[in-house]
Amino acid sequence: MTWVWGLGFLVDSVARVVVAYTLDLDVVPVVNTVLMVALIFVLQAYSQLHGKFSGFFDALKKGAPMGDEVRSA
Repeated sequence: MTWVWGLGFLVDSVARVVVAYTLDLDVVPVVNTVLMVALIFVLQAYSQLHGKFSGFFDALKKGAPMGDEVRSA
């Protein structure tokens, strides 16, 4: 999931550069705000769906340990 969020923000940064060089200066702040809201919405929706279908939320409700557990020596 970290890769998806990182890739999303990388795509966002490229889109912002394109917007800055192609649109009028008065429109850029509005478009950048819309891009950020849309990006956060899409990434959050992905996170929710991923958590639901991967079983993460079910395991979290049951109190099951997630990920690599710390092993004692």
